[in-house]
Amino acid sequence: MQQLIEKIAQALGLVPPPRPVPVRAAAGRDGRGGRRA
Repeated sequence: MQQLIEKIAQALGLVPPPRPVPVRAAAGRDGRGGRRA
């Protein structure tokens, strides 16, 4: 599931590929990246 979230986030351009750690942490809590500034 995390891979899907990362793919979507990258596709939307919300998070660059060199920073997947913060995305996983935020997505792990909300399940959809509730921490997107």
